[in-house]
Amino acid sequence: MRAIIAALALGLCALSPAHALLPDELDAALPLDAPATPEGGWMVIRTTVGEDSITVRGQRHPDRATAYTLVEPASEDGLTDGQSALWETLRPQPDAEEEEGGPPRTRTSVVLDPVSMRALLGGQARFLRETDGERIYGFQPVRLNPMEPAPEFIDRFSGEIALRDGAVSWVRAFTDRSFKPNAAARVNRYEVRMEYQPDARFEMPIMRSMRTEVEGSAMFQSFEQDMTMEILEYHPGDDAPL
Repeated sequence: MRAIIAALALGLCALSPAHALLPDELDAALPLDAPATPEGGWMVIRTTVGEDSITVRGQRHPDRATAYTLVEPASEDGLTDGQSALWETLRPQPDAEEEEGGPPRTRTSVVLDPVSMRALLGGQARFLRETDGERIYGFQPVRLNPMEPAPEFIDRFSGEIALRDGAVSWVRAFTDRSFKPNAAARVNRYEVRMEYQPDARFEMPIMRSMRTEVEGSAMFQSFEQDMTMEILEYHPGDDAPL
């Protein structure tokens, strides 16, 4: 079930390009001429589910999926059962499709990519409200995974994106309408929220965390899960220290 949740959440982070008109303020916050982020580099990520937490180092590669190594605990021998379940979703594994020349696996975009974000918005958004210095727009997500067509349950989702001082501060996709991501599970409530913060190294803000909350049932058992991924360090491209 954690793999299903992670796949849904990460699918929202890297979507295929789309170009359309947006409200002026939102359009300015997502410039199509923003400089490309250097490929490669590394990052340190802490992932937490309930009382279980692991910290990993992710080595990013331009032409294949990010490779992860454990930081805390320092080895697999020190993992609890809960930590082992988290590590299982990240640990290096053979990827036959990728080895045979298939499309690369989805990777989390740390620096906000305006083109991908426009794709998530579906090219349309409307102003909803202003709260605590943030201007919040609503949108209808159009896809959850860049490698696949929109799932039949996509119309059950809604989205919101917030601007602070003209820059994206958070975006979320959510639903409380039941859907089945596969034959064995049913999701009754789902929300993924990505928080961003300014970084002097980049024109666009960088992701600082992603939180996913899910309620549903699988194998005739109800479940509730709250998973948080925090990016503690990010060093892109050739500037990454060894």
